[in-house]
Amino acid sequence: MRVRCTLTSLLAGSDAVVLSISLTNLTERLIGAKEFSVARRNAILVNISRGDIVDQAALYEHLRRNPSFRYATDVWWYKEGRETLVTDYPFTSLPNFVGTPHISGPTAVASGRPVRMAVENTLRYLRGLRPKNVVKRSEYSRSIVL
Repeated sequence: MRVRCTLTSLLAGSDAVVLSISLTNLTERLIGAKEFSVARRNAILVNISRGDIVDQAALYEHLRRNPSFRYATDVWWYKEGRETLVTDYPFTSLPNFVGTPHISGPTAVASGRPVRMAVENTLRYLRGLRPKNVVKRSEYSRSIVL
């Protein structure tokens, strides 16, 4: 059985939500003031995808006004085309904000998987086959330089 729900009903009914989605034109600032207004007061929001999925101003105001709501992230907002720990608001001064540097990249590189995938896709292309995992550039947010 397939169950569908809206984002607002999910946030209203959840104690914890983990964001793990791509940053696209449709997901940029997906979580904003409206979504925070329906979230449980003592909920936990964890963002492991991209910072720009969450509206900075709305997040800061929600955390400041609701000390029992918690936000944890290892991803930050983009400025000048790159992720930076510099934010428009003093998140790190809030006791209900936990932020760590986005450091998953070196782990992926150490595993060798990205290199294997790049070689496999190059070989596919040279054989006249379509590479795997091709994304549509038009779907991705313009705030990121690809």
